[in-house]
Amino acid sequence: MKNVFFSKVASTTTIIKQFGEFSNKARREGILALEGELAKVEEEFLQKGIQLSIDGLEPNSIREILETETTYIQDRHKLGAEIFTTLGTFAPALGMIGTLIGLVQMLQTMDDPSTIGPSMAVALLTTFYGLVFGFLICNLV
Repeated sequence: MKNVFFSKVASTTTIIKQFGEFSNKARREGILALEGELAKVEEEFLQKGIQLSIDGLEPNSIREILETETTYIQDRHKLGAEIFTTLGTFAPALGMIGTLIGLVQMLQTMDDPSTIGPSMAVALLTTFYGLVFGFLICNLV
């Protein structure tokens, strides 16, 4: 959940610029010169690819490793998305359960008219919170 709200997306132009700098440096000084540049790379996936290049792996091997890594990342993200979808499905139902609890409280105190309003407010607010959490937070993420 933290990654959904607080992760920053790397700028495409920044990554392209880094690739240009890395290719110039590797052409001039050799591929091993990129080892000092790894600290500047913020993207873990890109770091891994450059490290594999520095280690001297064949391009096809690097491609296979990074494609496997991409598949694992996609699977992990699908699992996270499924969790949010499930939360979004159940949240309105939980709001309705809260509504029932509020209505039971209201019916228990029917002899005192001053408690009907607050109990009804709790009943309606739980429905509202369930819908907001389910549709606006979970399903839009």
